Amino acid sequence: MKKRALLIFSLIFCGLSFSVHSLSATLVFSSNLPDILIAPEKPNLSRLSGFIDQLKQDQDDQVLFIHGGDSLFPNALSNYDSGAHMIDVLNHMQVDLFAVNQREFANGIDQLTLRSNEASFPMVLSNIQDIRTNTGVEGLLSSYILAADDVSFGFITLLDSSINKTYLQGEVAIDDVAQSIPRLIQELSNSGADKVILITENDVMENVENDVFANLDLILVAKEGDDYVDKSTQPMRVYSGGHDGDLAIIQFADKNAKASIKIASYRDSKESDVVNKTIQRYVDRLNIILEYELAVLVKPLNSLRSNIRTQETAIGNLFADSMRDYSKAELAVINSGSIRGYQEYQVGQTIKRANINRELPFGDHIHTIEVNADEITAMMENSVSKVDDESGRFMQISGFKVSYDLSREPLDRVLEISVAGKPLEDRNYTLSMSGYILNGGDEYDVFNGKSEAYTLKETRLLWTIVSDYIEKLQEIDVVVDGRLEDLTP
Repeated sequence: MKKRALLIFSLIFCGLSFSVHSLSATLVFSSNLPDILIAPEKPNLSRLSGFIDQLKQDQDDQVLFIHGGDSLFPNALSNYDSGAHMIDVLNHMQVDLFAVNQREFANGIDQLTLRSNEASFPMVLSNIQDIRTNTGVEGLLSSYILAADDVSFGFITLLDSSINKTYLQGEVAIDDVAQSIPRLIQELSNSGADKVILITENDVMENVENDVFANLDLILVAKEGDDYVDKSTQPMRVYSGGHDGDLAIIQFADKNAKASIKIASYRDSKESDVVNKTIQRYVDRLNIILEYELAVLVKPLNSLRSNIRTQETAIGNLFADSMRDYSKAELAVINSGSIRGYQEYQVGQTIKRANINRELPFGDHIHTIEVNADEITAMMENSVSKVDDESGRFMQISGFKVSYDLSREPLDRVLEISVAGKPLEDRNYTLSMSGYILNGGDEYDVFNGKSEAYTLKETRLLWTIVSDYIEKLQEIDVVVDGRLEDLTP
């Protein structure tokens, strides 16, 4: 009795505003946390870990930290170690379960298998089969049961088929979500799970009918942006993720109770010393490279998501021009989804390698192919086909000009394409792009079967190519010059 009273007092004293009437089973959920280079005063991984440590201490370890994934990529170090450092950090954060999401596949299936061998926690993915073996991805589990306060939670993770267009190019088979859920629920129930919880992502929620989820006990959705709870559906849906300082706390009074859910803040939590020291070891290794100063801004730049995915931007021009300069190709393109800084840069600001690494965190290389007029047109039709959705397929370009009308039907929006002021000619052009696009990412299947026109002597990461180009400029004086012209009435 004294222990129970002490527990209730401790929770109230620590300022956690949710009530505890008994020793409840508690889940903490967040996702999309790939960045270790966040300032100490910000809501970083150390603060998140400190919050969870305190919660576990206050609740006598009846707390499970459920990570929604999308966090091994993209970040500065993953360019070099394919996410190994993040697994190390998550091990020290005492993650109880990690849901494998789409970004975890950014460096391929085999690298993910290697990471799973380094993890001290189960990594779960329920509906993906490696087509080489016709089995689940090696090292990942199709489901997992965790217990807290005599409540057994069965977890499954389901991804949408879009993974074969975004991070993989047909390398996996995806089991149908609607068919997978009843089978997985039955398997977990037979194994003793009191609650079956789905961890998933927005594509699944948008593409699957609501009644498919009816027999689940809870849905946890990995996302960036504001955290919130949707109580209008059965079961309830919890959306949480991003380095925004918020997370979701889900409590069950007992195995028969429904979830009680709250969005809480860890912004002011004390940092975990263990996690902070782990992160600092990696930051120290990076700083020698990343703190190097490149050039000063003469005009402002921004990489805000709503800009780079919908229109021509100065920073997009800068990156595409860097690619064309390095490759000596006639044309160059970069998909806006590979630009991830989402920052505003002011006149007079000194741009460092760290800024470019953050903007271009995927470890990609430049490839040059030969394309004809029809292929260039098809590429740009795909680029502007989903502007309203802020799709990452929207291209920032160099060496040519495109006009388009977004009021027209998708794949019939391009009005004119010109190079050096002349319409596309009946010949081949050299085009520089990332390996992600060359391999069909973002539905750029127009390049299927294409091989490089020539191979560069140096194989370098895109962000280092851009950094070197900027350093040569000394002053960054880049503007929007009309190379992408939206003529929508």
